[in-house]
Amino acid sequence: MADRQLSASLMSPPQRSVWLLGQRPVAAQRRGKYVPGSAAHPQRMWPDLATAAIIRYSQPGDLVLDPLAGVGTTLIEAVAAGRDTIGVDYEPDWVRLAQANLHRANRAGGTGQGMVLAGDATALSDVLPSALRGRVALVVTSPPHGRPLQGRVANRTRRVDLAAGMTAVLTGCLPLLRPDATVVVTLRRHPNHPAVEAPDAIPAAGAGAGLTLIEHTIGLLADAHDDRLVPTSPVRPPATTAPLWDDLSVHTSAYEDIYVFRHQPSADLVAPDQHGVRP
Repeated sequence: MADRQLSASLMSPPQRSVWLLGQRPVAAQRRGKYVPGSAAHPQRMWPDLATAAIIRYSQPGDLVLDPLAGVGTTLIEAVAAGRDTIGVDYEPDWVRLAQANLHRANRAGGTGQGMVLAGDATALSDVLPSALRGRVALVVTSPPHGRPLQGRVANRTRRVDLAAGMTAVLTGCLPLLRPDATVVVTLRRHPNHPAVEAPDAIPAAGAGAGLTLIEHTIGLLADAHDDRLVPTSPVRPPATTAPLWDDLSVHTSAYEDIYVFRHQPSADLVAPDQHGVRP
């Protein structure tokens, strides 16, 4: 019965919903969670976004993976929510900061355990131990954002690189996933050049990796107040409001695309290592 329900969900059109992530300023979301130096990372995920995905798609004790960990926002929120976690990042400096942030999360009362490894997310099999095979319940990640190019409408090379790179990252995740695992990929919109990060690149990457898109959610990075969007971060358009549903496309900096995928694995991908591993 459960298998039939899963198959039906994979065949259904993607669900659509909205997550309210800007009800409090991002500075308040991050306060006290990061060691000095973490703010240098230019592309940190909003903590309430990571938390929403973790709570919605995993259970305490589950293993959460972020293959593009940066300074560890996903990892911090996973540990705080009682999940174990493992992250990968290419830059050794970010890896050191992420590990320090994990230690800070544990000292603050987080009950999950975590680790961060330095390596190439497009070649995860060369980075992560084989003992993780079939153990990951949830992937929460966000690709590096291409910088807006002044004087240009779009960077078409960047669009190709994003889809190809994320296909490699997601393909590398497949052997690590449990049969019921969920993959969440978020994509920030740029304030002045939304086409730099083509929204269709992430669904294309998921499909290329063999994943099925089951939900496309909008994460509002602004306070929804009296049916209007009120920016809560200094990088948002200053002192502006817009009707919540009428003209959201004009305020692309006020939201993030959240793509939720599932995978129906073949038998050779789901058997976990007999020895297991606790990060």
